[in-house]
Amino acid sequence: MYCEDCVEVLYVYDVREMWLDWHEEWDQRRKDNFLLRQDIVKPLSADDNVWLSIEHLVTEFHFRGSQLNIPLMKTLLADELQVQKPYWLIAITQIVETLTLEELGYQWLKEQLNPEWKLLGYDICAGPSFLMNSVWAEYEDELRNHLRPLLNQYHLFSDLETAKANWQSIHDREIYHGEFTINGLYLIEEINPEKK
Repeated sequence: MYCEDCVEVLYVYDVREMWLDWHEEWDQRRKDNFLLRQDIVKPLSADDNVWLSIEHLVTEFHFRGSQLNIPLMKTLLADELQVQKPYWLIAITQIVETLTLEELGYQWLKEQLNPEWKLLGYDICAGPSFLMNSVWAEYEDELRNHLRPLLNQYHLFSDLETAKANWQSIHDREIYHGEFTINGLYLIEEINPEKK
């Protein structure tokens, strides 16, 4: 079981590209090896090696543990990086034990979850995303067939209970990767500088 007394807390804000065609970025071999479903809109992930982050290119704004300033973020991206393509401002959460949260003194993060943000889904990561970085073998068809219909159009679990219910089988399969965490992905705002 993932945890009995869990709380979802804000982990980081990020800016992710929405201009790349994932079918061009992922060749067929990568799709076959790493995806459980290929009939998706786009693979989104807490793992920025799967879903490219453009936030880290601007050192002045790193939103971990700070207040979100959307106008400042847009200005930095437009003026300093000359970003003129569509991107999404997202929030990434982490599901943690309430006791762990209190021990670390992160209670303030709970205040920053906004009910107006659109849930994109839940990823399971140990650094890399399990849902999009694990090579599947033919003998694993039973687990693949079980997980496949549980994933949404972004190759994520649609709800927290489903992610929690399947965490153990994922952890057991990848035991040498260390502890897997459940991360929520939320869309805060879609930004398209091409449309003015």
